Amino acid sequence: MNSAIIRIGSEAAALLATLHSACFDRPWSEADFAVLLALPTVEAFIACGPGPAQEPVGFLLAQSAAEQAEIVTMGVLPAYRRAGIGRVLLADAGVALAARGVLEIFLEVNEANRAARQLYRSAGFSAVGRRVGYYETTAGGRADAICLHRRLVADA
Repeated sequence: MNSAIIRIGSEAAALLATLHSACFDRPWSEADFAVLLALPTVEAFIACGPGPAQEPVGFLLAQSAAEQAEIVTMGVLPAYRRAGIGRVLLADAGVALAARGVLEIFLEVNEANRAARQLYRSAGFSAVGRRVGYYETTAGGRADAICLHRRLVADA
């Protein structure tokens, strides 16, 4: 599936909140996104689906500091998962971050999210740690986060 990846700014806080709520059980608010998007260190992207409507179907937010970045949140609408959109978002974000001088990316993923873990592994991320009880589940329990890392450039 061909997806257009578009860099977005603070004007897209409401759109990101809508997309996030369709992707996650514990969605972030428009205000949450507005705060993040106001930071000069945050890069935000949306993936637009195929067809003439080019509707937003995915998103990624990353925050950088010096030579490191963290993917703060990323999601693809359920109907568009497993179509390569997440991979394109990761690739385009990596290019944009590398252009800012970022050499490595980190993220956390819910241990139970096998599809996301597989995507990240296939995109070159490897496990570097675990955050015990990091996520709150909808049932009121806790789930571990797997901490992942990927270098953007080869070691010298």
